[in-house]
Amino acid sequence: MLRHDLSCTLRDIARNRLYAIVTVAGLAVGIASSLLIFVWIVGEFSYDRFHEKGDHIHRILAEDDRDDTAAVYWATSIPLASALRGVQGVADATALRPFTLVAVRGGGRFGFERRFVFTDEAFLRVFSFPLLRGDPATALSRRDAVVLTASAAARYFGDEDPVGRLIEVNDGNWFIVTGVAADPPANSSIRFSFLARLENIPSFYPFMEIDTESWDVHSVMTFVLLEEGADREAVDASVRNFLGGRVSSFAAALRLQPLRDVHLRSARLSGVSLPWRGDIRFVALFAGIGLFILLLACVNAVNLATARAGQRLRSIALRKAAGAAGADILRLLSTEAVVLTVIAGALAAVAVELFLPRFGRIAGVEPAFDGTAAPWFALLAATAVATAVAVAGVLPVVALARDDPAAILHGRTVAGRSGARMRRILVVAQFAIAISLLVATATVSRQIDYILGCDPGFDTERLYTAPIDRGTAGRFDDVRRRLLADPAVEAVAAASNDPVVMSHYTTGAFSLEGRTDPLPVLISYLSASPSFLDLIGVQILEGSIYGADTAAAVVNEEGARRMAPAEAVGTRFDLFWPGRIVGVCADFHFESFHHRIRPLLLMPVSAHYKHLYIRLSPATDALDRLRVAWEEAVPGAPLEIRPVEEALGDRYVGERRLRRVFAWFSGLAVFLSCLGLFGLASFTAERRTKEIGIRKAVGASRARIVMMLSAEFARLVLFASLVAWPVSWLLMRRWLGGFAYATPLEPAVFIGASGLAVLVAILSVCAQALRAASVEPARALRCE
Repeated sequence: MLRHDLSCTLRDIARNRLYAIVTVAGLAVGIASSLLIFVWIVGEFSYDRFHEKGDHIHRILAEDDRDDTAAVYWATSIPLASALRGVQGVADATALRPFTLVAVRGGGRFGFERRFVFTDEAFLRVFSFPLLRGDPATALSRRDAVVLTASAAARYFGDEDPVGRLIEVNDGNWFIVTGVAADPPANSSIRFSFLARLENIPSFYPFMEIDTESWDVHSVMTFVLLEEGADREAVDASVRNFLGGRVSSFAAALRLQPLRDVHLRSARLSGVSLPWRGDIRFVALFAGIGLFILLLACVNAVNLATARAGQRLRSIALRKAAGAAGADILRLLSTEAVVLTVIAGALAAVAVELFLPRFGRIAGVEPAFDGTAAPWFALLAATAVATAVAVAGVLPVVALARDDPAAILHGRTVAGRSGARMRRILVVAQFAIAISLLVATATVSRQIDYILGCDPGFDTERLYTAPIDRGTAGRFDDVRRRLLADPAVEAVAAASNDPVVMSHYTTGAFSLEGRTDPLPVLISYLSASPSFLDLIGVQILEGSIYGADTAAAVVNEEGARRMAPAEAVGTRFDLFWPGRIVGVCADFHFESFHHRIRPLLLMPVSAHYKHLYIRLSPATDALDRLRVAWEEAVPGAPLEIRPVEEALGDRYVGERRLRRVFAWFSGLAVFLSCLGLFGLASFTAERRTKEIGIRKAVGASRARIVMMLSAEFARLVLFASLVAWPVSWLLMRRWLGGFAYATPLEPAVFIGASGLAVLVAILSVCAQALRAASVEPARALRCE
């Protein structure tokens, strides 16, 4: 029986090649796209699952409701970890502080490292980062100990054993290598190249008197390891008010965040951004797009199956009249659906294998897919194929198999009565999704163009930035003088941060003269040389710029308004050391356009300088001459220079990724929709051959026939716009709400998306309509 069904199926596919090709192509594209997205999602959820005790590890978050709006921070006090070890249910605790840029000398090599992490001995007990060399129990027991990853060890020491060797960090901080750890896997939220002890933090901030025992310095992430069987809610309740009586500035409420949530649920945390985090909103968005694409493919198959049902009614009726049961008809028709879907599934598997790396580049992430996720991948793949089979193949034939033979022969079938209406509804649904994705693509592109085109408040033309080590920062004036000696260099300044976020840190421990309590405003701080504001083109509005006096500060307009609205200049304050405001500068966007301009304090602390800002002349060889001047000014030091405009683009990496994803998948959605429309138009033209012949016999022109066939589908696409517009407007308005500065939602975007959909739909239909309109009337009438 199965052999007979397969034989009939293959004969039918051979006779209707166009139907088979359109169906298989649509399903293959839909399944492949969905699987690619599912593979990426599985990778996102695989983060931090490799830790042996991962289910019992939690991060401590601090909830602060000051400064107008509530905020949640990952930054906590350094002593918190050791204090939490005494809480019932807590087996161990560790703290870590990523340091984003340090200069390292070791093994005769010099480089800048961006994954230097300060932590404590408990780090290697809590997390599962195996050591390839050294003893994990003692590797971080010494204050001057440092653990390198295998790749970092190879960068500085090649094939030599680095254990026992010395490295110099940030000029003057010597560490002895006590261990080599395996590189953290790609699906680790905690990434490091170097591990050193927390007690060394003050030596990396030489001007500040940072007390690592102080509860008022919030700069580390704290993780706790709960005891086996401990009640998480009980521990959470125990730590909630743990800071009360310990912190003098403010006492935020603490709560636990599971380690498995750190990667995907940290995007809304406040404080200095960490570069290695995902976003659960992107995962949900990708999942929705994957389901929509699969749905579009299934809708195509359903539409084609029900449209083609009209051609098979007599065949089905005759089989049933000859004694075939409904189950026999169902099995035969299902065999065809299964064969087509299996072929599509096989093609989709090949496409996933070929395009997975490219998809990772489009999404801007490395698909972290390993063996532990294989069962999930198999389950998702089986679910996708089964869904396609059930929706696209089996459901339509169930309706056909139930019909009575007499009803079928008289044309009173389910398909005949309601099939056309269902197909119209499905076409509307397809194009509603496609138009929504087009609107989303256009809106994201406009927003990115808008924020990149907005004036950040400072001049970026021919402005470059490069990291520097502490030695270069210490002799900044001499380096600046040597660089300026070349006419290709117009101006040089230094600051503690690069343009991505021009804020060294944000603090609430800021006190004004005459106040006993801290100012209830979060203040961002940037250490910058006196020439910095002039170099980037920001004006001093009141007072003057500071000189070399580290007690003098300039505040931006927003800071002056929030701190001392009456008279900012001359106001004295206390921030790690006493200071006074000598000038007020114009506001500029030192953060991305996600945030409104906040209070910013600038001070000339050369020990904090980590980045040079250089404006070059328009000369074509200016960059080459700068490199020559740099080699003479700072012999042996690398020059990792890049344009500031390029660095500013890093503020919107997530949005660029979103635009690429929307562009690709909206294109796929339009392709799938038009593929289905092409198939439907083909069958419609075939079914209406006699009608077309009669119309041409009574004088209808070819253009009129084409317009008649095309208008029917164009109306459906226009109706889909009425569905897509309000939905996409609500979604895009919510997305734009995440920006402090956003482009308005223009009606032209919606009209343009619908216009493009109508145009592509008409082009898809026109080929079939022209072919139908070209048939001679006599030939068309003989078809009857």
